[in-house]
Amino acid sequence: MINQYLLAFALSLSCIAASAQGFLRGVVIDKTTGEGVPLATVRVAGTSLSTSTTSDGTFRIQPVKDTVTIVVQALGFYDQRVKVRLGDEPVIRLKLACNIDQFSRAYIEFLLSSGVRNTPLGCQLSFSRPLGFAIDRTFAYPAVRMTLAYQAGRRNRYLNPTFHIDELVSSCGLDVDAEFQYQRIKLASRPFDFERRSAGFNVSLRNAWPIWLAVGRSRMEQQEFGRFYTGVEIGSEQSWRLGQRRYLQLQGRAGWWQTHWQWQGKLSTAFGWRYPAAVVYQQIGSQYREVVLQVGVKWDYRTQPKRE
Repeated sequence: MINQYLLAFALSLSCIAASAQGFLRGVVIDKTTGEGVPLATVRVAGTSLSTSTTSDGTFRIQPVKDTVTIVVQALGFYDQRVKVRLGDEPVIRLKLACNIDQFSRAYIEFLLSSGVRNTPLGCQLSFSRPLGFAIDRTFAYPAVRMTLAYQAGRRNRYLNPTFHIDELVSSCGLDVDAEFQYQRIKLASRPFDFERRSAGFNVSLRNAWPIWLAVGRSRMEQQEFGRFYTGVEIGSEQSWRLGQRRYLQLQGRAGWWQTHWQWQGKLSTAFGWRYPAAVVYQQIGSQYREVVLQVGVKWDYRTQPKRE
């Protein structure tokens, strides 16, 4: 009887081992930074079997042969073919083909804001969510991003809701973002009231600085509101990596609204992705100047894709 139990136990272990050996596990990383590459496609050559890497670049797939060739494809990287055997745990290092500016992450960001001159108390809340589809592997995931900024002080008011579509078009050679913005600034400490509505696109070509172009209407009165004036905005931005989890971004815009100029600048960074900080400067004509300091926290709520 004891021998029968031992035999059954041994058979169970062998079945478990055989089941575990049927899967091929590995990780896909960026050859330059060593970070995992999420959402890379891992396909068994000559078959329809495929899977996607998780947020840390790991994958698991069950091929039908002991020795197979897998094809790894990821946005912004060169394709790679690797011959592997069951039981191996390959580390696949992808070479960067082009830099794609992707903000397609599901996150919530909260910033405390303090204006030095007019609006000392305020905050900014941002919500971003990818739309969840891609045309093919050469295009990034578009994302919807909504931002609401509000500041106040001594009956002064600043309101700035913005709606973004990040990565509306995104490939190795072209990146287009869209933005729709409303802005209202009202000062009770002196007669000043400003309102602006604008819509524009941020266009990036490969190996060139991005260009921001927008059209809109604004009105500004020092006593009471008058008519809206049509105008245009132009600007640019640039980012620099400061290690694997830090960056520095500089943004500048200038708007001409027929009766006045509007100047905007922003220097932002993040510590470990989770803790953003920024310094914002804004000037409207000669009547309004403000420097805003921002610091906050960001939560990434994206769920990891299922393993196959």
